[in-house]
Amino acid sequence: MSTIPATPPFTLPPNVAAIVGPQLLGGVLSWGLYGIFSTQVYMYSQTFSNDARMIKVLVFAVFVALTVQMIMLMDNLWRVYAAGFGDLASFDLVDTTWFSVIVIEGIVAFAVQSFYAWRISIISGKKLPTVLIMLAALVSIVAAMISAGHSELARLDSRLDVRSMVFETNVWQASSATCDVIIAVCMIYYLKKRVPDKEELGASTAIHNVVNKIIRITIETGTFTAVVNIVTLALNIISSKDEKFYFQCALATLTGTYATAFMAVLNSRIKFKVSWQSTTWKDTEAGRLPSVGNIMCEDSSSSVIGNPREVKLKARNGGIEFAPVVSEIQD
Repeated sequence: MSTIPATPPFTLPPNVAAIVGPQLLGGVLSWGLYGIFSTQVYMYSQTFSNDARMIKVLVFAVFVALTVQMIMLMDNLWRVYAAGFGDLASFDLVDTTWFSVIVIEGIVAFAVQSFYAWRISIISGKKLPTVLIMLAALVSIVAAMISAGHSELARLDSRLDVRSMVFETNVWQASSATCDVIIAVCMIYYLKKRVPDKEELGASTAIHNVVNKIIRITIETGTFTAVVNIVTLALNIISSKDEKFYFQCALATLTGTYATAFMAVLNSRIKFKVSWQSTTWKDTEAGRLPSVGNIMCEDSSSSVIGNPREVKLKARNGGIEFAPVVSEIQD
């Protein structure tokens, strides 16, 4: 009777969780953000078909970029946790992460920040805020591309020049966070400045309600992306001291963070009305009211809710529709 030869005991390094855990957690969080983003894209496509072509192309491009990133991230996770499970050398491979994480994140962040710079130039009519935003965005994407190049050339994480990588990543994240803060401050300031006083508009507060909603979303999304950049920066500094890879978790979620924040701002123009008389959906078209200067009000009539007012803010040559069809959920 033959016996199965005993296999040598398999030992893992004591810090294995710090090595492989951030990659796994980053992948899981990225998939969650991708699901949220996909839902946002669907809502946008169904609601804002009249937006400028450039905006719709940007939304589609970001969706394609994030989809490519998720496919490549999944391939990398499969290699580490399935095909190469137990092979510690597979954990050290850079593989395609230099492109899927660093390059795609840099491009998506730059595209989103450029979009905000364009919107601010239209709202403010000034060049200085746009120049500051674009300078910070350019510094960020250049640092990201340099970091990606060094990662690709090293092939292995253990071969990376820690000092240069830490410096490049710090510049990348710091400039990106600075850009997000500038965008949030400028959007809030110029939106507040652009809307006329209530006395000029009359008794209606609908326009101010919409503007306040956009400002609130801007603060939330700008803070969200800036905080994730700062967390990545802090984890990168910590990781460089104890040779762990905590920063990989936050870094893997940056693309999804920018994408979802971008779509949240676009979809903040959607307004839903809820009533409780049936369980069917009802869409009501908006009827146009006279314009007030450069701001247009629209009134949507409903037999259930009355006449809720929708507001359309049209910046000169902005190409963004701020008054979609009002969807009513009747229960």
